[in-house]
Amino acid sequence: MPPPADVVALAGTSRETCTKVLRDYADHGLLRLARGRITVLDPERLRDAAR
Repeated sequence: MPPPADVVALAGTSRETCTKVLRDYADHGLLRLARGRITVLDPERLRDAAR
């Protein structure tokens, strides 16, 4: 997993926005956020949510 700054740069957004979106996806069971890790739990639903 790239460092957080790299994830933000790839997403083309601010760190705050990136964190908000990731937490929202985690709250919906699409991701698991752990210290320094992002685990995709449901790739298909995550793909749909990102569209």
